[in-house]
Amino acid sequence: MNIAIDSDDEEGKVITRETIIDIVQDLNLTNVIEDVNVFVRPKEPVFIVLLSSKMGAYEQKNVRKNITDCLLRVIPEGFRVRKRIVDNNTFAIIASEDPIKGGWVKKAVKMMRDIQN
Repeated sequence: MNIAIDSDDEEGKVITRETIIDIVQDLNLTNVIEDVNVFVRPKEPVFIVLLSSKMGAYEQKNVRKNITDCLLRVIPEGFRVRKRIVDNNTFAIIASEDPIKGGWVKKAVKMMRDIQN
């Protein structure tokens, strides 16, 4: 599993990486998830988490539930405004304390395109 985190906060990167690894292991998704990309800007505030799963894995009912659970667990507390984007085997959630901005959606879509290529 590849994990990429784009954040201004170096300590936050380490904590986010450890959190993701723990959650993925807890949900038995280590053989399902290929990539996890996170974009964090606490001052805006925005948190985008994107993951891609192996082909066909999402079709299994329990895997689908666990992937959704994984995404929701990674989001920091207080980031209650959310938007989901799903495209084939790639999933993203944009989360914020504020209304979701169009630029954040564009960023998430770009991240999805990049991970699919």
